[in-house]
Amino acid sequence: MENLRVEYGATTALDGVDLRVADGEFFTLVGPSGCGKTTTLRCLAGFEAPTDGTVAIGGASMAGVPPEARGVGVVFQSYALFPHMSVGENVAYGLRFSEPPAGTTRDERVAELLELVDLPGFADRDPDTLSGGQQQRVALARALAPEPRLLLLDEPMSALDARLRERLRVQVRDIQRELGLTTVYVTHDQEEALAVSDRVAVVNDGRIEQVGPPRELYDAPETRFVAEFLGDNNVFDGVVTDGTDQVSESVSGTATRPDGVTVADLDRPTLRVDSSDDGTLPLPVEAVGDARPGDRLVVCVRPERIRVRRGDRSVGDGHVAVVATVESTEFLGDATRLHCDWNGVAVTARTGGERAFDPGERVTLGVAPDDVRVVERR
Repeated sequence: MENLRVEYGATTALDGVDLRVADGEFFTLVGPSGCGKTTTLRCLAGFEAPTDGTVAIGGASMAGVPPEARGVGVVFQSYALFPHMSVGENVAYGLRFSEPPAGTTRDERVAELLELVDLPGFADRDPDTLSGGQQQRVALARALAPEPRLLLLDEPMSALDARLRERLRVQVRDIQRELGLTTVYVTHDQEEALAVSDRVAVVNDGRIEQVGPPRELYDAPETRFVAEFLGDNNVFDGVVTDGTDQVSESVSGTATRPDGVTVADLDRPTLRVDSSDDGTLPLPVEAVGDARPGDRLVVCVRPERIRVRRGDRSVGDGHVAVVATVESTEFLGDATRLHCDWNGVAVTARTGGERAFDPGERVTLGVAPDDVRVVERR
């Protein structure tokens, strides 16, 4: 897709989208509702004609090529099974514009696909006797029937419960790998996007914010939107100072400020965080880069990257440490999410589920220099 634009009167649904999906790749578009994900998918399928820009599949332009001639299989959110047809007839309907792969009959192809989606022997069943997950697998088998060169999945798990979504997404990923089928997947579920994809494109307001492997996007977001959209994150706005102000005393060789911050080096640049009660956050030179005192930055720190210690205990060498108060906690089974207050700034930390913390308890939060990410400079 190159410079893809879709306009509906005065409304711009896609604003110059550039994407390249590799052969055999599981590529996911993720973003909030109304951001342009499904419109992008519809342009690929041929259901939507772009206002401007080009779509090419296998190096061939799709301009003027109808959906049935693109070699594309589509799985919709709503399953879209025909209730008057059996499961086998629904799967066979995917062959209405093409013959089965060479060497197989329609019945053999249907049986083969039902086996692939773990529904052997279901050909004579009525769709309304199946569970939601089974119906979605029938829809997947129907899309795979003509051996498409590109599979498009439009939020196929959104109508299912959480546990079933997890099981089915693993199954879809396994099928995609087994077939080596190029797949473009649309979802608003960040966890789902990170779990199944080779690469992810984060979409916001008709534009692509960032593209990359899931871990890269999670660990190194390039924009504030990506930092806040993909998983929990602490995002701080502030202004850079020279890092030497408000030092009150030295305790055990470590500089301590009245706001509870301790840092080993006094020449380290400091971010004075907005909305705080004169709170400052020392930042490593690597994170600040070429920023100078007076520059405004937006930085982020993942909750699970924050070390938590009770009281005013040390968090280890090389960590920036701040003293905060626990406001509330959430027990998540394998972890506990702490909502803390540091000088009027909300900070979220995540620690082992076996630890219990009480509201009002004082804790020390430690951050390693490498875990501070600058996502915006002004």
